[in-house]
Amino acid sequence: MRRVVWFLVVVVLLAGGAVAADVLVRGQTEDRIAQQTAETFDLAEQPEVTIPGVTFLPQLAGGTIAVVELRAAEATVGDVPLRDVVVELRDVDVAEPHTTREVTFRGLVPLEALTAELELSEGFVVVRSEVLGMPLTVRATPEADGRAVVVRLDSVEVGGIAVPASELPAGLVDVLENFRVEVDALPERMVLDDVTVVEGGFLITASGTDVALVP
Repeated sequence: MRRVVWFLVVVVLLAGGAVAADVLVRGQTEDRIAQQTAETFDLAEQPEVTIPGVTFLPQLAGGTIAVVELRAAEATVGDVPLRDVVVELRDVDVAEPHTTREVTFRGLVPLEALTAELELSEGFVVVRSEVLGMPLTVRATPEADGRAVVVRLDSVEVGGIAVPASELPAGLVDVLENFRVEVDALPERMVLDDVTVVEGGFLITASGTDVALVP
């Protein structure tokens, strides 16, 4: 009986040591990924990194980390300020350059970060002005264009009456046609998938495959 008790004690101690080692190595890996991701995405600060799952050491021994989640309340990607940033990495190689088989990226571009005088309403980008003393309202839809956000002209109203875009003042048309927010700081092999008007700005999503965390 005494031998059985001591055997159980040894098993518990070994298991506890394995759990402690797993937690320690997981934390060190999360810190390293935070640093490398900040450099890859050109973030001003390191994000919060979480590697979910019950055990981590078996993933490390297998050479691939299944899922890595990154979050940042605020971040700057290149020159573009973002809020509520969420990045998910899947199947991350342990060996450098830590190629990630699949990356998804989501963040909010706040309206105040844009230089153009724009409003956001009911899913549209809205520009308001006057023509011959009458109110002018132009509505457009933001779209993803590779690694940039552009807008598509949807409707024009002068004094509440729809008019062709060709009758707009040239300067106003130029504001819309030349509106472009570049997100060049995204890593290579990543492009924008979608741009949605939400309260306070544009919600952008991007994705990529076989993205290296170490440039």
